[in-house]
Order: sequence, then structure tokens, then C-alpha cells
Amino acid sequence: MQINIKAVYISIEIKEGKKNEPLLSIFLHSDGAVNRMGNGTINSDKIMYMGQTQGQYFAEFMNTVGPEVLSSGGRYDFRENMEGTPCKLEILFEGGPKYEYLYGSESEGPNEDICELVQSGIKITDEWLKGQKDKNPKNKKQSLIRMLREKFRTKSSQ
Repeated sequence: MQINIKAVYISIEIKEGKKNEPLLSIFLHSDGAVNRMGNGTINSDKIMYMGQTQGQYFAEFMNTVGPEVLSSGGRYDFRENMEGTPCKLEILFEGGPKYEYLYGSESEGPNEDICELVQSGIKITDEWLKGQKDKNPKNKKQSLIRMLREKFRTKSSQ
């Protein structure tokens, strides 16, 4: 059976009080669309960056996906013996399987293959994300402010 994957979505959330707080969101489409927010940690950037590419990020990511990942899917609930803060990981392949993992931040969660897949998505889109952040006027303003503060401190200490 041939699976025709058009897009992949990866999401990690952590329970903060009564709501889920997003820690990571990656969307890669075969048409070149790329969306990314965060890096999977609590203190990560909460701005969603969106762009259009030639599709190289989607292709590179799909090259890391083994046939066993595309032949299964499912919902995996590890909350019975959960330790730490409730977390949820979702990986959705458009035209293919869907994965959902419910686990604690300090207990058993997704298997090593799934964790490596998430890490691949982060690594593959890191350079693209950095480029998007560099284009963001808010980030440029903050960089300019830091640069001016450093210059001022240097002049003040002389």
C-alpha cells in the first residue's frame, strides 16, 4: 500500500493550570509551507513563524521517517503512572497515521524513535527559524537595544 503524505504536524503541549501551554509546533507541507513556534522547552519563544519554501524542509524531514512510523500510529496514554506535569505530543501525517502521547514531564513517554523524529523536525527547521527571527522587526529592535546598551556600558567603563 502506497501512502502519499502531503504534510506533517508536530505539537508538544504542557498543562499549565487549567490550560495547555504550547511548547513546540512544527508544520511542514509538501508545497513548501513551513510554520514553527518554540523548541519544546517551557521558556521557548511563543511566536508562530510562517513562510513558504521550495519544499526542502518537508522532503528532508520525510527522509528521516521510517516505514514503521508510517504503518502504525495510535494513542498512547502513560498517565496511569504519571510523574510531573501532564504533557501531550501529537504527530499528524496528512494522508497517513496520527500519533498522540499523553505522559508526565518526569515519567515514561514516547519511545526513542518518536523522540528522534521530533528532534529531527526541530533540527531541520532550526536554521529556517533563525532566519525568520532575524527578519522579525521586534527581534531586530531588541538586538539594536542590546547593542546600544553594550556600547553604552563599554563607553561608561572607560
